[in-house]
Amino acid sequence: MVFEVRRQKTPFLITLAVGGVAIVWLWPKHQGHLAVVLPYLFLLACPLMHLFHHHGHHGRAGPSAAPSAEGGRDESRGDA
Repeated sequence: MVFEVRRQKTPFLITLAVGGVAIVWLWPKHQGHLAVVLPYLFLLACPLMHLFHHHGHHGRAGPSAAPSAEGGRDESRGDA
């Protein structure tokens, strides 16, 4: 299982490294017009992060929402 998690993070780390090298290499030549676009990229990142980071919340209820063995009602929660 640890191997699977590490394997899933590898493409992200490679992409991050290539992006970092590209930024360092391109920044001196394109500093003028990239600096103008940078605030808009940060503003665009906010809704994109909201969309992509909240996709896994569907159906994730805590252990208190799990049905009990007595047919789905849990008397300790007050579901009578």
